[in-house]
Amino acid sequence: MSSNLFRYKAEGCCDCGFRLPIVGRIHDTRFEVKGYIGGYRSVAALHMIRSILFLPGVTERAQIEAVMVKVLREGFIRELYNRLNRIESYLETVDHFAALTDQGIRAAAFRRYVESRVKQIRRKSRGIGETGRLLFAGTPPHRHV
Repeated sequence: MSSNLFRYKAEGCCDCGFRLPIVGRIHDTRFEVKGYIGGYRSVAALHMIRSILFLPGVTERAQIEAVMVKVLREGFIRELYNRLNRIESYLETVDHFAALTDQGIRAAAFRRYVESRVKQIRRKSRGIGETGRLLFAGTPPHRHV
């Protein structure tokens, strides 16, 4: 396993003077980690899947494990990172997992709730970017000097 060193002094020393117990050499090439494939990220993805399955009420270990095996076998885990970064694709992911566990009705209720909240937030936030400047509570909107 490797680590991503952002800043270090010669010989792998930290700013405080501590010498890191590094085995091997430090490479200059930066590596950007995206997605859920590899090491702890795959484990994090499986935890995320379990959390998503809890939304429509899936709590039985056998069902959770069956979905995880299917996700790993079919390569769905490769898409998961991007799918969870947008509301619509997140809800589609919840629907997908719910369908695998016959929990479509509960997932639909969750979807309706989230969509209603998103709609409410969008309605309340309309016009915020249109004022030309930020308004803070307690300050008058315009003061002509």
